[in-house]
This record gives sequence, C-alpha cells and structure tokens, in this order.
Amino acid sequence: MLKAAAPIRLRGVGGEMQLPAEIWLVLDAAAAARLPQVVGDLPLGSEASGHKAFVKERFVPALRLLDEDQLSWAAAQANFVRCSRGSCFLALKHAAFVLKVLATRHALQATEAQGVDNLPQLRTVLSDIDDKVSRAAGLVGSRAAATKRPEPTPPPVKPAKLDKSEEARSEAASPRHTALRRGLQAQADFTSFANRRFGNCVRLWFVLDPEENLKLASKQFVRGCEEIGFSGCLTTLWRQLDHDSSGCISLSDIDPQCAAQLADLKVLLTQQFEGSAEKFMKSVDTKGSHRVSKEEFVRAMDTLNCPPGASRRLFDLVCRYNCTTISVKDLLFLQKWTPPPYYFVRSDPRLLSSFRGALAKLHGSALRAWFRLWDHDQLFRVSWFRFRLGVANIARRHGGLPNMEEDTAKVWRTVDEECFGWATLRTFHPEAFEAATRLKRWATLNHGGVAKFVASVLKKRCSEFVSHLGSTCPPWQT
Repeated sequence: MLKAAAPIRLRGVGGEMQLPAEIWLVLDAAAAARLPQVVGDLPLGSEASGHKAFVKERFVPALRLLDEDQLSWAAAQANFVRCSRGSCFLALKHAAFVLKVLATRHALQATEAQGVDNLPQLRTVLSDIDDKVSRAAGLVGSRAAATKRPEPTPPPVKPAKLDKSEEARSEAASPRHTALRRGLQAQADFTSFANRRFGNCVRLWFVLDPEENLKLASKQFVRGCEEIGFSGCLTTLWRQLDHDSSGCISLSDIDPQCAAQLADLKVLLTQQFEGSAEKFMKSVDTKGSHRVSKEEFVRAMDTLNCPPGASRRLFDLVCRYNCTTISVKDLLFLQKWTPPPYYFVRSDPRLLSSFRGALAKLHGSALRAWFRLWDHDQLFRVSWFRFRLGVANIARRHGGLPNMEEDTAKVWRTVDEECFGWATLRTFHPEAFEAATRLKRWATLNHGGVAKFVASVLKKRCSEFVSHLGSTCPPWQT
C-alpha cells in the first residue's frame, strides 16, 4: 500500500483520472518490489478495483510506500472519507479494499490471541464497508460526471414583444404570483437536473438521504444540493417543496410522479406479500442469487398484472445506483415509507360534487368557503395538510361532509390528480374560478384593477349617502 505525496493522474479503462494528494492506493506485490526502478506506467493492484489501472510514469516519483505503523484503522477510515469526497470511483474502491484488509487482519490476530471465532463479526464489518461504498458511490459518480460533462449553456433567448394589454397584465401580476411562478420553475429545474445527472429523482433522493430517514430538513437538503452541484436558487426551491411549512420534505414533495409509482408497488407488496420486501424478492429471485436483473423483475411483474412499461420504470426507480441488478436492500425502504393517504385512493368526482354542495349550503358559495376555510392568504392554492385540517374542523360540527380520512383523500385526489401535494381554486371549483377571473379582467380593463374598482364603488356609495344626508340634515351634521 502506498500514498500519493502530491496530486497524481491515473490511466484506466474509462480514461485518465485526477487524484489529490494523500490518497492511498494498492499495488500488487511484484509491482511494489520494483517500485524504485519502475520504468513506464506503474500498474495498480487489480484485486482492489476489479480492473487494471496505471499511475502515469511522470507521477510515479510522488508515490511513497506506507510503513506498518501508518496502517492504522483510524488512518484508513480518514482516507476513505477523503476518497468519498472526491470524484474518482477507483480511489474509493482502493480505500474500501484497505479497510477490508485491515479488518480481516485484525480479526485473524484476535482469533489467534483469544482463540475465539470472530468470523461472524468480520462478516458484519465487511458488509458495513460495502454499504458505505454504496452510499458514497452516488456522490462520487455525480462529481465525476460533472467534471466530464459540463453543463451546456443555452443560447440566449430574445424576449418577445408584448402589446399594451399584455404589458399591463404582466405589470399587474402580484408579488405572490411571481413568487409562485419562480417556485414552480425552480422545482422544474431541480427535477430536470436530477433526471439528467442521476436518471430519476429516487436515486437523487438516496444521495441526499443516505441514512434512509425518508425525511430531509432544510440544512441537510441545502448541504446535499451543494455537494451534488445543483446551482439553482435553493431558498426558492425549498419554499416550493415545503408546502405545509413543516421544516421537512419527503420523496413525494420532490417528484410526485415517482412517488405515485412507488406507492403502487407498496400497495402490491401489502396486498400480495404481507408488506414484506423479502417475500417479494424470494418470489422474483428464481435463481437464488439474491440479485434480480431487470428482465427477471419485468417477467415477475408481468405475472402480477403490471403493465410492461410501468414495470421497467419501477425497476429503474428502485435500482438506486444505476446497476444491472437489485437486491432486497433496495426495497426495504418501502416497508417504512409512509406517503400521504391520497396516493392509495382513486379520484371520485361525485364525492367532490357533493362536498362542494355541502360547502355552498354552509357558506353561501364554494368560493367563499375556499377563502374562509383554507386560503386565508389568497394565494389561490392550498396544501394537503391545511385542506385536511379544515375539513376535519367543519366535519365535527356539520353533517354531509367527509368524516373519514379515506373520503377526504378521495376528494383531494380528485382536485390533485398529479399528487403535487397542493391544489388550486381552478381544480377545486372551475366555475367559481372562471367567475372570479372574469371579474378581475373586467375590473382591470375598466378601472385599472380590482382595488381601484372597489374604491370607486365605495366612493360613489359614500357620495350618494352624503348627498342624501345633505338634503335632510344640517351641513355640520353631514
């Protein structure tokens, strides 16, 4: 084992790679024996990485063999951390190989000294090292891709000329609506970045959440986005994803469509395999290799009446590290993942219609109920959390409203078919939205805005009232 005293370059099957200083590498015994007299590129140990790689000849003098006292467990762990923060997957594999060698040697020494079989404990340690490599592989791969494929700069787009009416409408756009558009654009940019860099948002999620807590707080999310190289406005993005201002987001907040497909798989596991990922994998893994390829997965899903296109998409979602196979570890998160209840129901337009009718009886109109119950800030959209809370509050006092969470979820799924986690007045009550839109257009066109229209009406009413009082009262009383 040797250490690079200065930055070096490697030559491998994927081309040249840059390594920083202080990185440990593994040599074959024959190459280590002739290290001072090396001529040409120095071959590294293929056992550590699985394929041949070479240190370029002009960087060989920067390599130093490690002494026995330098090969400590703490130093090897520190080397692994350095490699996991880099962009070379080969260096990460070499660092993991060093950890496995030291763990194996320590277990053998303990067995000889104490006479106790440490093989089960060694297997646990080696499995933990493999898990660490799997969690770090996504970040290392994304950094390597970022260095190889820089982001293309889009051509400049000339702004289209607007006529006077469009300019008036754009200038009249409220700051809240502008912030909403920015949030939607930030989420679209983030999803596009995830699909381009990782293949889908599920792989991105487990890069941001390696411990599989299935929740991300603001600081952890921002730090993860900075590490993977996302250059968008993180403040705007976080406000868009955190619909209910709870301080945490989940997978369903980032990509609702992927979450809906995973929810269908979770329903399948619950209905046919008692919610157990192990039982599902046993039925799929016909070869007993504990690994399942895409073709095996698709064939198994076809027997479970899953559409072929959906089954292939599901495999890509659960295949976190873009490998050719999956294991039971890739599916275990489904057992503890609890998406919102509206993912597990279908839309019910009749239930929505009766719900709007009950609201109209209570508040005079569905539009008035919308603003009184949910949209106090007049953003024309409401989150699932606020909607469910508002329905629960009025259901306790009035009949004819959904008093079960399943019915509330069906109403919500009808107005939020894409499972975005928020609904708008347009989807909740199209007729009320269209009436409010016509009023706003008329007020803007004839009075310059709704506020000016209301002010003119009040001013007219006040002048009529004052003139009426002036005919019956003294001036000072008027």
